[in-house]
Amino acid sequence: MKTSDNDIRKIEELEDGSSVYEIGELQKEQPATTSFYDNLADKFPEDGMKKLSRYLLESIDEDIESRKDWMESVEKVKQYLGFSLEDLKNVPFKLVGLTL
Repeated sequence: MKTSDNDIRKIEELEDGSSVYEIGELQKEQPATTSFYDNLADKFPEDGMKKLSRYLLESIDEDIESRKDWMESVEKVKQYLGFSLEDLKNVPFKLVGLTL
């Protein structure tokens, strides 16, 4: 693709005398009818949402699989130490150390 003089536009003149140019076809700007608080999911393409959800679900499965050995060893340690989270349910003053 050859660049013509029409594809080069001066964008800004800097204080030191240099200039900033933009090269390429002029991009049509979309009207700024959006607000900062707009729901991005409404504007996100359907196929993009499918790709994103597939990626996230695969990543979650990979994460669970990668820490499988670690979780098994944690369960063994809890058994050997005689410790479980269920044991802490009936402990007096159980909320004392919690930060609210």
